[in-house]
Amino acid sequence: MSSPIEGSGFQPTTTTPQGVIERFAGALYHRGHPDAAIRTLKFFDGLCSLGSGNNLKRAVRFGPILLPTAILAASCVAKPPAEVRPATLTPTPPFTLTPTPTETPTATPSPTPEPSPTPTTTPEPPPTSTPSPTPEPTSTPTPTEAPTETTVPSQYEKLTTGEYIYTTEAGEKITIGKIAGLKQDLLASSTGDLKVVYRAEKNNPYGLSEGDYGGEFCPGVFTGRPEKQTGGLVLNSKVSLKILKDQLAKIPNQRDRWLIPLPVDIRGLQKVVLLYESGYGDYQVPVIKILFSGEALVSNVMPNVTTLRVARNIYYGWVFFGNFRRVEPYTDKVYPGREMDYVTVAGQMTDFSSNSTIEVSFGEKVSFVKSFAIVSVGAVNEHFTSTPDKTLSVGGLPVFVATDWVLK
Repeated sequence: MSSPIEGSGFQPTTTTPQGVIERFAGALYHRGHPDAAIRTLKFFDGLCSLGSGNNLKRAVRFGPILLPTAILAASCVAKPPAEVRPATLTPTPPFTLTPTPTETPTATPSPTPEPSPTPTTTPEPPPTSTPSPTPEPTSTPTPTEAPTETTVPSQYEKLTTGEYIYTTEAGEKITIGKIAGLKQDLLASSTGDLKVVYRAEKNNPYGLSEGDYGGEFCPGVFTGRPEKQTGGLVLNSKVSLKILKDQLAKIPNQRDRWLIPLPVDIRGLQKVVLLYESGYGDYQVPVIKILFSGEALVSNVMPNVTTLRVARNIYYGWVFFGNFRRVEPYTDKVYPGREMDYVTVAGQMTDFSSNSTIEVSFGEKVSFVKSFAIVSVGAVNEHFTSTPDKTLSVGGLPVFVATDWVLK
């Protein structure tokens, strides 16, 4: 079957405009536009027929417009028309271009399989990371438990009776005795230190509500020379007063019916030393020296005396005692039956600037005191000997009165 170009009546050349037009028409044909190719040939066939004046005019008129287009299109086609004509070669350009974009997506899927191992690798980290946090919390409680185990067993041990035992650095054990109507709790302070605190039980003889503060154990109390760690108790004034009265009632001899509740509130002090020895100056009598660093509160520890006389003292700074002792017959000697009313407390008290008389009940604050307090029992010409057994105690532990002025 002949090509439309062959049947057009043109002789293809490469130097004449007809040759160019033929290549243009051939390009249209091979690109799938045979009708357009035929119309182009027929159109230029009329233009190029120089036998007619009108045709010549059209050639001259349209030639300059169409020839550049024909030349541009022809440049996209292979030069020799004979090479373009075979049907075998015709599909090559289109199919050559088609696989090219096909190869491009082929290159695109290549990365597609690569992501497939990526998700396979991605799930593996999760199981790896999942066990990782698991050991972390496991290791976290270990250091937390370590100090607890070293602190509690080395210092406090709870007995089946509900009492605690405190072990000193020297390895000596101090039993923290039970008190009727109170229960012991081992608590941590704001600094993390452990301490045994007494709390009121529902039925108690002190007039406290259930859970009220009853006192606490202070391990840093030392006694004597050389010092021996004995520990001590700081008890609520209501608890201290009840214990004092109960123990006084058990003393058969009236002249011996006195005990000294220690008037310094030692809560918060790191170390307290109790010395049972003689004073100096005008107080060269048997006294209890309470030594410590810093300041502490001192309170009234006489159950039946509420009016106190505060006076300067050249040796200790200030002293306070029952105001009744300033008049006879109570001045010279301890008046029989009022032995507990002859407690005298001396020290560097900071609340006073002049001699005065104040009203203070048992356990209430008298003043702050610095570094030490001296406690004695006696009158001008009679002094009782202050010894450890004449100090109010519970289970062998000296009792300090918790000042009511301090919030528990």
